[in-house]
Amino acid sequence: PISYPAQDTSVEMLLAALENLKASAQISATEWRRYPNADMEFGFDAPQASIAVHSRDARRQVLLGARTAPGDQVYLQVVGVEGAYVIDAEFLKVIPRKVDDWRDTKLMRSRQLDFDRLLITHGATVIELQRAATNQPWSMIRPVRARADDARLVELLEELQNLRVTEFVSDDPKADLEVLGLQPAELDLSLARGTNVLAALQFGKSPTNHPGQVYARRAGSAAVVTVPKD
Repeated sequence: PISYPAQDTSVEMLLAALENLKASAQISATEWRRYPNADMEFGFDAPQASIAVHSRDARRQVLLGARTAPGDQVYLQVVGVEGAYVIDAEFLKVIPRKVDDWRDTKLMRSRQLDFDRLLITHGATVIELQRAATNQPWSMIRPVRARADDARLVELLEELQNLRVTEFVSDDPKADLEVLGLQPAELDLSLARGTNVLAALQFGKSPTNHPGQVYARRAGSAAVVTVPKD
């Protein structure tokens, strides 16, 4: 329902599970026709999940119906094929239950960005740093020209790479960012290549009931999240 980076590992796990799926029993087309209300009896009239896999040339879809009487297995149907299969209910564990289950919790993948400039705005304080090339020392150019503390910068960028979303708060493009301390932001951090900003993060206030968290968002995205205040 939204456009947002996904968790690659979770998607690949589902695809691998689909590829290796084996049925412990099959309800043939002949048997299927013996049930006057087969879809209802096996739970396909209101399936637990529907999985559609699209390729350039085809579309395949399976439905996950009701569990079997013991509860450790579940009925599966391939759309367009009469009959059904019985598979291990463990397969249900690799299927997302809600939108946020598969959203990428990394706030920024800084290692994938070829940047040579870092701009930090914290209230009235503006700090700008740059480097001549990757793996070259950093220099401060604002508010004064000086050599930068490379060790602290490396630590900052590593923390940034490892920063994870605690909670997805809102995807409303009309959210009141001022109330959250995001407009203007209490802290702005931008990674740039020359004059081209590659990514920008904004950090705001803490939620009333979670002082150890702060609101955050990536510029250009409607998603507002919380991240650890530390």
